Amino acid sequence: MPTGIYKRTIQHGKSISNALKLHPPMKGKQHSLISRMKMSASMHGRRAWNKGKKGKQKNHNMEGLRLGRGWNKGKKMPKGFGEKVRLRMLGTKQSEATKRKRNISLQRINGSNWRGGVTLDKKYKYNINKKWNVKNREYRNFLGRKRNYLKKNASGSHTFEEWNNLKIIYRYMCLCCKRVEPEIKLTEDHIVPLFFSGTNFIWNIQPLCQSCNSKKYLKSTNYHIVLKKELERLKVLSEAEVLEKTAEKKQLRIL
Repeated sequence: MPTGIYKRTIQHGKSISNALKLHPPMKGKQHSLISRMKMSASMHGRRAWNKGKKGKQKNHNMEGLRLGRGWNKGKKMPKGFGEKVRLRMLGTKQSEATKRKRNISLQRINGSNWRGGVTLDKKYKYNINKKWNVKNREYRNFLGRKRNYLKKNASGSHTFEEWNNLKIIYRYMCLCCKRVEPEIKLTEDHIVPLFFSGTNFIWNIQPLCQSCNSKKYLKSTNYHIVLKKELERLKVLSEAEVLEKTAEKKQLRIL
């Protein structure tokens, strides 16, 4: 038979696939005793990842990779692995910039890898979380409120930045009593309450102090509109005062 590269025709490929569908190679057959012995010898000393588990199981290695965990997390490297890596890296040189970065990272105070004896301090994580909670108390409270709104099945949501921007627009003032922070503590008030299927979007939120928020209760008072009307009224009054003053000045000049 001559040697060389043979290209299978489409018709030949279809006939082979149909034949395999009708008569699968291992259907109704068993491995020979020698094959089974070879297979068991190759698996000797290994433990199947799903051993002792019932039902359909997930491949935890792939699941870990999806979640961002390494497949070898918690596992020890085989003997001689470090030596192989050393021999592979033998002869390669690091650049001066890389060496400088590595030296800085290994320094005790300025380095990113230095953690100041974290492993010895059992309350390290607790202290870090405590500091973060104190520093970001307002953001933590916002997240707590957001969770409560989700529990109530409120539609829509808004970000912490949107809430801060709303407070900045009104200069940290309560729209009802006109008092300003830090004299009062502003809270998120829903114009249309969640009890009456109000949304949690930013356009349904108005900054009110705790006492005004409690007094409003289940009313649908929009203080944005009330404040606009008051500003318009003040503008009209100020214009009238200006006209009166100009008229008085004219009379004085005449006299």
